[in-house]
Amino acid sequence: MLELKNVNKKYTTKGGVVVNALDDVSMYFEDKGMVFVLGKSGSGKSTLLNVIGGLDRYDSGEIIIKDRSSTTFKGSDFDSYRNTFIGFIFQEYNILEEFSVKKNIGLALELQGKNADDVIINKILEAVDMQGLGDRKPNTLSGGQKQRVAIARALVKNPEIIMADEPTGALDSNTGKQVFDTLKKLSKEKLVVIVSHDRDFAEKYADRIIELADGKVISDVKKTAEIGKKINEDVSVISDSILAIKKGAKLEVKDLDAINKFLETHNEDVFITANKKINNDIKTVANIEGGDNFSFKNTKDNEFNKKVYKKDDFKLIRSKLPFKHSFKIGASSLKVKPVRLIFTILLASIAFAFFGLSDTIGQFSRVNTAVDVLQNESVTTAAITKITNHNYDGYSYEETGSITVSEVNALKLKFPDSNFKEISTNANFSIQFSNCIVDQNSFNMQNYYSYSTRGMVGFTNSEFENSDLKMLYGTYPSSANEIALSRFVASTFVDYGYIDPSGNEYEISNISEMVGKNIGDNEHIISGIVDTGIISSIYDSLKVESIERDYNLAGQFEGLKQYSYHNLLFVNSDFVISNAPDSLINYSEVNGLRINETNFERNVNYIKEYNQSDAGNIIFIDENKTSLTNNEVIIPLYIVMSYIDFTEFAGMESSFNYDSLEHGNISFDEYMYYIANNSYQLDLNQLGLFYTFVENNKTIIMSNINETIIKYYYYDFNNRYAQEISGEFNVVGFSKNLYSNCYSYCDFIVTQNNYDSFVGETSYGFVLGSLPSSKGELLDFIKESYKFTPEGNNTIRFGLINTQVTMLDEFYSMIKIMAKVFFYIGLGFAVFSALLMLNFISTSIAYKKREIGILRAIGARSNDVFGIFFNESFLIASINTFIAIIFSIVACYFLNDMMKTELNYNANFLFFGIRQIVLIFGISVFTAFIASLLPVKKIAAKKPIDAIKGR
Repeated sequence: MLELKNVNKKYTTKGGVVVNALDDVSMYFEDKGMVFVLGKSGSGKSTLLNVIGGLDRYDSGEIIIKDRSSTTFKGSDFDSYRNTFIGFIFQEYNILEEFSVKKNIGLALELQGKNADDVIINKILEAVDMQGLGDRKPNTLSGGQKQRVAIARALVKNPEIIMADEPTGALDSNTGKQVFDTLKKLSKEKLVVIVSHDRDFAEKYADRIIELADGKVISDVKKTAEIGKKINEDVSVISDSILAIKKGAKLEVKDLDAINKFLETHNEDVFITANKKINNDIKTVANIEGGDNFSFKNTKDNEFNKKVYKKDDFKLIRSKLPFKHSFKIGASSLKVKPVRLIFTILLASIAFAFFGLSDTIGQFSRVNTAVDVLQNESVTTAAITKITNHNYDGYSYEETGSITVSEVNALKLKFPDSNFKEISTNANFSIQFSNCIVDQNSFNMQNYYSYSTRGMVGFTNSEFENSDLKMLYGTYPSSANEIALSRFVASTFVDYGYIDPSGNEYEISNISEMVGKNIGDNEHIISGIVDTGIISSIYDSLKVESIERDYNLAGQFEGLKQYSYHNLLFVNSDFVISNAPDSLINYSEVNGLRINETNFERNVNYIKEYNQSDAGNIIFIDENKTSLTNNEVIIPLYIVMSYIDFTEFAGMESSFNYDSLEHGNISFDEYMYYIANNSYQLDLNQLGLFYTFVENNKTIIMSNINETIIKYYYYDFNNRYAQEISGEFNVVGFSKNLYSNCYSYCDFIVTQNNYDSFVGETSYGFVLGSLPSSKGELLDFIKESYKFTPEGNNTIRFGLINTQVTMLDEFYSMIKIMAKVFFYIGLGFAVFSALLMLNFISTSIAYKKREIGILRAIGARSNDVFGIFFNESFLIASINTFIAIIFSIVACYFLNDMMKTELNYNANFLFFGIRQIVLIFGISVFTAFIASLLPVKKIAAKKPIDAIKGR
């Protein structure tokens, strides 16, 4: 069955001495019988057992098992060979302390893929006198009981070869005899190879004795029977010198004659005894078994009954360690170095939590957060405008601009249920509260109300009825001279009082009292108050002046006022159409106007087309002129001051006094001196006087303006240059529409044709409509608002400019940076934790080295060893994942809460979910795998005997 051919094995001692453990050893083993291998310590007997059992590797030679050469073995074939054919019994028992007796035995079956049936295991336990002890743990057993467990484990899988290394070395003689008796019975059907130092036991039990010295076979003898001579059925002569009489025999005369003849041929005293002990001793000394005596003679090769095997006789069973055992062995390692384990798990959990947070932040969705905040704040109105994404030398930014009529119509088609309404932000038609409230000092100190209305919106009666708005008091404007105020705008007068155009002051106790009042001039009457919704009480704190001003809250509220119905004037639809097309021309537009003269340039802020109704507010240089032609322009009066040469008046002597100025009793020169010495500042109360001076001194003013030219310019934003592309404009007059903010928002007036060439299509500041009520539809709506489409060298989108959504856009880049920071922090922690885990796994492997060797000895493969420690790593990874998830959830909660508190933002920025859980688990398992791979691979590559011996 088993043959060794010229097998050699060397090893080097710690002192560097090379030892020949096996020196050109060749031998053959039959299918059954008990073979003892004897020799002194260091003779090579244990090495021989380990080599033929596959626990150790030979250096050269060949081992043949059932006609299959081991030189053809691949990978873990030696493991499978042990699992299939060999049952090992060790001197140190080598049973697993974590498992009960029953599970130790059943493990050998399970490695073969068989069911560890209680009936089979109990039968084996009974065979080794261990019945009823199956549930005991090894540490409660005696040495003899442990050895019997080892024998039972070897026998349970019914191996063809049993190998025992000093199986009685740790046992008393009586227990040792029981062990050998058991093995002797087994040798009747199996090959039993025993390494022993006890020659007496060998000569008593062995069928063959092989003796080694210095790695060489010095003796190989086989037990040979010498058949005794029977006198009759009851009396026989053994080995010519021992007379044996069967128990209970009755001797006849002829038997006595035979005995007398025996006595005559032996000149020695003869003892006849029935003492059992003496008889057994005689049998032992004389090698008597049955009626024959045995002696050991040199083993001859031709005496072996060599069997010829078929290919199917050699089928290896590849082991598969059950998960429950693999997991249990791996989990038991967690008890090793618990402080180090806790520290490793804690650090790893922090690292993986950073990864989870990094991905959570990286997956920050403006869409989801926008939906969240809009629903939490019960926002039902959508403000949308065109947002352009400018790209310049790899740098990009978004800019809000006006939205054209055709673009508004396209939005209405895309979202028909939103009922979008155009909002004109024409600054020339708004309420300037500084002119019409009583308590102006307090008003100038507050942060709640605005200094002017944002713009205007015009509804037809049917449109208003179908909108989400309703009238609180009065009626909706039906003519050009009627306007309606929002609840918010009307509340300004309740808090600060009202001044009519004639200067009369009123206390307003209820917003309904504003119905019928005039605003700004006598031409516009308040016809009603519109309910634009309740403004949240969280903004009430802005009404009170505070040193610790909440700028985030103020910013949110300013955005709310800017892009909602709250701060608009409601007018007749025809009125807004005729007054809406006033468009800002600035650096973000393609075409523009620029006043150009030597050492002076000024950009035009607004332009508007000439309307005959504007004639009353225009000072024409030519008094006979009543209209404009192409390439003529009316410029604002504040521009006039930019071209008057005040230097000749600065520092001059004058009899100027303020009273004279108020009553117009001063000369033009004296007035210019006043302006020159007061840094061109005009008191609004004196504008009428300034109009008069301009009217009376047009020629003087024009001579100061001199050769001022206003030209077309094409402004290329991407390349940042202005290029003149067509003719110039002639200044033919000055507009008198000066307001408190006229230095920023006064108009240049041109003909309709010129206006169209600059502005093109009529446009509006933004549109207002209804947001979808369902979460799904709202999600789609928000997604659409973030979709960019190409427009020239840039891209555009029609985005929500709700204050909460706008804040998201501002935080977006910051959050992306945070994601990177968290990622790199997590990466650093992960590398360090992986090193700690590698150290822990290495320690765990060192602690489990002997158990690994035992498993390999009974048939487990390297893959099973990998499984044990990957289960351990997986368990650690699972703990890491659980703790990291808790850390991440808590961190997300606190970060969300902090943002809500600090930014007054009623939505979650971070959404920790399934994706992050999977990511953390994946990274945790991957880290554990990498940390385990090298040390596990190293231990799995070890020879089983080295692992058992702790080498």
